[in-house]
Amino acid sequence: MVKIDVLDVNAIYGAPLSPQVQNILKAGNVQYWKYVGDSTGNVAARGASTMQGSILPALWMVAFCNYYNKCQVASYLARRNVKKDGVTYNVLLSMLATTASKFTSIGRISNFMLTAPAFANLPPAADDTIVVENAWSGYYVDDLRTVKIYGSLTM
Repeated sequence: MVKIDVLDVNAIYGAPLSPQVQNILKAGNVQYWKYVGDSTGNVAARGASTMQGSILPALWMVAFCNYYNKCQVASYLARRNVKKDGVTYNVLLSMLATTASKFTSIGRISNFMLTAPAFANLPPAADDTIVVENAWSGYYVDDLRTVKIYGSLTM
Protein backbone atom coordinates (compact mmCIF):
# COMPACT_ATOMS: atom_id res chain seq x y z
CA MET A 1 0.00 0.00 0.00
CA VAL A 2 1.19 3.44 -0.88
CA LYS A 3 0.02 6.75 0.51
CA ILE A 4 -0.84 9.32 -2.14
CA ASP A 5 -1.09 13.06 -1.66
CA VAL A 6 -2.21 13.97 -5.18
CA LEU A 7 -5.82 13.00 -4.59
CA ASP A 8 -7.92 13.73 -1.53
CA VAL A 9 -9.41 10.34 -0.76
CA ASN A 10 -10.48 11.17 2.76
CA ALA A 11 -14.09 11.00 3.78
CA ILE A 12 -15.85 11.46 7.09
CA TYR A 13 -15.44 8.28 9.15
CA GLY A 14 -17.72 5.65 7.68
CA ALA A 15 -18.81 7.78 4.72
CA PRO A 16 -18.25 6.51 1.20
CA LEU A 17 -15.78 8.20 -1.10
CA SER A 18 -17.30 10.50 -3.65
CA PRO A 19 -18.25 8.89 -6.98
CA GLN A 20 -15.58 10.99 -8.73
CA VAL A 21 -12.83 9.71 -6.42
CA GLN A 22 -14.10 6.12 -6.73
CA ASN A 23 -14.03 6.38 -10.54
CA ILE A 24 -10.48 7.75 -10.52
CA LEU A 25 -9.31 4.92 -8.26
CA LYS A 26 -11.12 2.27 -10.33
CA ALA A 27 -9.68 3.65 -13.58
CA GLY A 28 -6.18 3.44 -12.09
CA ASN A 29 -6.81 -0.08 -10.73
CA VAL A 30 -6.08 1.26 -7.25
CA GLN A 31 -7.29 -0.68 -4.26
CA TYR A 32 -9.15 1.24 -1.63
CA TRP A 33 -11.04 0.41 1.53
CA LYS A 34 -14.78 0.77 1.93
CA TYR A 35 -16.52 0.85 5.28
CA VAL A 36 -19.19 -1.80 5.66
CA GLY A 37 -22.63 -0.81 6.87
CA ASP A 38 -22.13 -1.31 10.58
CA SER A 39 -20.71 0.92 13.28
CA THR A 40 -17.70 -1.30 14.07
CA GLY A 41 -15.36 0.49 11.68
CA ASN A 42 -14.78 -2.69 9.64
CA VAL A 43 -13.64 -2.16 6.09
CA ALA A 44 -13.60 -4.27 2.95
CA ALA A 45 -11.01 -4.11 0.19
CA ARG A 46 -12.27 -2.85 -3.14
CA GLY A 47 -10.41 -3.25 -6.39
CA ALA A 48 -7.73 -5.58 -4.98
CA SER A 49 -5.47 -7.03 -7.66
CA THR A 50 -1.97 -8.43 -8.02
CA MET A 51 0.81 -6.62 -9.82
CA GLN A 52 0.08 -8.83 -12.84
CA GLY A 53 -3.57 -7.74 -12.80
CA SER A 54 -5.14 -10.90 -11.34
CA ILE A 55 -8.17 -10.08 -9.22
CA LEU A 56 -7.52 -11.19 -5.62
CA PRO A 57 -11.13 -11.91 -4.59
CA ALA A 58 -11.56 -14.11 -7.68
CA LEU A 59 -8.32 -15.98 -6.88
CA TRP A 60 -9.47 -16.43 -3.29
CA MET A 61 -12.85 -17.77 -4.38
CA VAL A 62 -11.26 -20.36 -6.70
CA ALA A 63 -8.79 -21.40 -3.98
CA PHE A 64 -11.61 -21.71 -1.43
CA CYS A 65 -13.80 -23.80 -3.75
CA ASN A 66 -10.90 -26.07 -4.72
CA TYR A 67 -9.76 -26.62 -1.13
CA TYR A 68 -13.24 -27.01 0.38
CA ASN A 69 -14.26 -29.46 -2.32
CA LYS A 70 -10.99 -31.39 -1.94
CA CYS A 71 -11.80 -31.87 1.75
CA GLN A 72 -15.38 -32.94 0.97
CA VAL A 73 -14.20 -35.42 -1.65
CA ALA A 74 -11.56 -36.90 0.67
CA SER A 75 -14.17 -37.35 3.39
CA TYR A 76 -16.55 -39.04 0.97
CA LEU A 77 -13.92 -41.34 -0.54
CA ALA A 78 -12.75 -42.42 2.93
CA ARG A 79 -16.13 -44.05 3.61
CA ARG A 80 -16.57 -47.79 3.42
CA ASN A 81 -17.59 -49.53 0.23
CA VAL A 82 -17.06 -46.54 -2.07
CA LYS A 83 -16.53 -47.85 -5.58
CA LYS A 84 -14.33 -46.35 -8.26
CA ASP A 85 -17.06 -45.92 -10.84
CA GLY A 86 -19.18 -43.42 -12.72
CA VAL A 87 -21.81 -43.28 -9.97
CA THR A 88 -19.23 -42.18 -7.39
CA TYR A 89 -17.76 -39.72 -9.89
CA ASN A 90 -21.19 -38.14 -10.42
CA VAL A 91 -21.58 -37.78 -6.65
CA LEU A 92 -18.22 -35.97 -6.54
CA LEU A 93 -19.28 -33.65 -9.36
CA SER A 94 -22.49 -32.93 -7.49
CA MET A 95 -20.43 -32.05 -4.42
CA LEU A 96 -18.36 -29.67 -6.53
CA ALA A 97 -21.52 -27.95 -7.78
CA THR A 98 -22.80 -27.68 -4.20
CA THR A 99 -19.55 -26.04 -3.12
CA ALA A 100 -19.82 -23.47 -5.92
CA SER A 101 -23.49 -22.87 -5.09
CA LYS A 102 -22.35 -21.12 -1.91
CA PHE A 103 -21.25 -18.32 -4.24
CA THR A 104 -23.72 -18.68 -7.09
CA SER A 105 -26.56 -18.23 -4.60
CA ILE A 106 -25.24 -14.80 -3.58
CA GLY A 107 -24.38 -13.72 -7.11
CA ARG A 108 -20.58 -13.87 -6.81
CA ILE A 109 -20.26 -16.67 -9.36
CA SER A 110 -22.40 -16.53 -12.48
CA ASN A 111 -22.68 -18.91 -15.44
CA PHE A 112 -21.26 -21.80 -13.39
CA MET A 113 -20.59 -24.86 -15.55
CA LEU A 114 -19.18 -28.29 -14.81
CA THR A 115 -16.53 -28.83 -17.49
CA ALA A 116 -14.98 -32.03 -16.12
CA PRO A 117 -14.65 -34.91 -18.58
CA ALA A 118 -16.78 -38.03 -18.45
CA PHE A 119 -15.65 -40.78 -16.07
CA ALA A 120 -14.17 -42.84 -18.93
CA ASN A 121 -12.00 -39.87 -19.99
CA LEU A 122 -10.47 -39.00 -16.60
CA PRO A 123 -6.72 -38.35 -16.61
CA PRO A 124 -4.49 -41.04 -15.11
CA ALA A 125 -3.78 -40.96 -11.40
CA ALA A 126 -0.50 -39.61 -10.10
CA ASP A 127 0.18 -42.00 -7.21
CA ASP A 128 -3.29 -42.33 -5.73
CA THR A 129 -4.63 -38.89 -6.71
CA ILE A 130 -6.45 -37.71 -9.80
CA VAL A 131 -6.51 -33.97 -10.44
CA VAL A 132 -8.92 -32.71 -13.07
CA GLU A 133 -7.82 -29.21 -14.07
CA ASN A 134 -10.55 -26.87 -15.29
CA ALA A 135 -13.27 -29.15 -13.90
CA TRP A 136 -15.56 -26.15 -13.57
CA SER A 137 -15.78 -22.61 -14.79
CA GLY A 138 -17.80 -19.50 -14.22
CA TYR A 139 -17.50 -15.78 -13.82
CA TYR A 140 -16.51 -14.06 -10.59
CA VAL A 141 -18.75 -11.01 -10.29
CA ASP A 142 -18.53 -7.96 -8.07
CA ASP A 143 -19.68 -4.41 -8.60
CA LEU A 144 -16.32 -3.51 -10.15
CA ARG A 145 -15.76 -6.27 -12.69
CA THR A 146 -16.55 -9.73 -14.05
CA VAL A 147 -13.67 -12.21 -14.32
CA LYS A 148 -13.60 -15.68 -15.92
CA ILE A 149 -12.52 -18.29 -13.35
CA TYR A 150 -11.66 -21.99 -13.53
CA GLY A 151 -11.40 -24.54 -10.74
CA SER A 152 -10.13 -28.08 -10.34
CA LEU A 153 -11.40 -31.33 -8.87
CA THR A 154 -8.99 -33.40 -6.79
CA MET A 155 -9.86 -37.01 -6.06
